[in-house]
Amino acid sequence: MNHTSSDLAPLFRRIEEQCLSNKKIIVAIDGYGGAGKSSLARKLVEEISLAGLVEFDWFHLPRNEIVSDDHFDVDRFQRQILIPFLDGSPTLFFQRYNWGYLAKREEALEPGSLAAEALQVLVIEGAMTLHQELCSSYHLKIWVATPPEVARKRGIKRDIEEYGLEEETVRKAWKEWGRWEDRCLDKDNRRERADFIVN
Repeated sequence: MNHTSSDLAPLFRRIEEQCLSNKKIIVAIDGYGGAGKSSLARKLVEEISLAGLVEFDWFHLPRNEIVSDDHFDVDRFQRQILIPFLDGSPTLFFQRYNWGYLAKREEALEPGSLAAEALQVLVIEGAMTLHQELCSSYHLKIWVATPPEVARKRGIKRDIEEYGLEEETVRKAWKEWGRWEDRCLDKDNRRERADFIVN
């Protein structure tokens, strides 16, 4: 049964409890694009000692590799992040998708790394993070419950104002993204896997 609240104190207590009984823990944050997942993830990393952050967006597939509604490379994410982190690897080496088409440049997978030896908590945030193939690796699963219409307005505003992307490109991309999100949730309601629903 999940816990629904805008109060984060119970969430922090659960993380502390997990840290007492596990050498390494993974906290996953899912929700609509623009829901506030990144803001919550940054807050957790800032307030929890020995915590690091990974964005699931890094594991999006290049567009020419997408053949269905599975837009993320779940296998690569498991091999490059989940398994090595839980095994205690000192550094996580991964390939990071650059979302080049949004900035009108070549799409590519670029090398990335994260120093993980000193980390006890890894916070993963992004749409589709609560994918059914991944949840068994997580110690705590969170859904950020922002209505989709509100989330998408926020996302469009962020991409234009903060990332400096072209408005027409952003609006087109978000229209496609919104249809994809809705289809995926109709087929698989990931919210039901969450231990915590944050309003």
